[in-house]
Amino acid sequence: MVKKFNLIILAIGLIIQLSYVDAQEKEKFKIIVHESNSITKLSRKKLSRIFLKKEGQWKNGEKITAVDLVENSEIREAFSREIHGKNVSSIKAYWQKQIFTGRDVPLPEKLTEEEVIRYVQENDGAIGYVASATPIEKYHVKVLGLED
Repeated sequence: MVKKFNLIILAIGLIIQLSYVDAQEKEKFKIIVHESNSITKLSRKKLSRIFLKKEGQWKNGEKITAVDLVENSEIREAFSREIHGKNVSSIKAYWQKQIFTGRDVPLPEKLTEEEVIRYVQENDGAIGYVASATPIEKYHVKVLGLED
């Protein structure tokens, strides 16, 4: 009886731990926009379209200026996998095709999260992403919620 109880407690503990790890992985980044942007949340699909330059205007008609982190960024990899459903290499290949066919050029890339935050702060229509733990309180940006 005691062995069964211990096994049940162990199984419950493992389930809780796996749920916590899964939640942490989903919260690796946060989406930020200029504080004046009236948007409060976006779907992952719309966010992907914005970062692939398939959507270029906010609801108010203002031009969207999205910004990426550099390709070797762990946060960019997490963003690409969760939002685009692809790794960074696949997204780079997408942009190479866009360049080759003369359709478009990739988003500007910033070396650090602070550069992303400052870019968003300085451009009303900007959108970017940073690590979930990155403090943004002293900047004029806000975090958007994500919908499925």
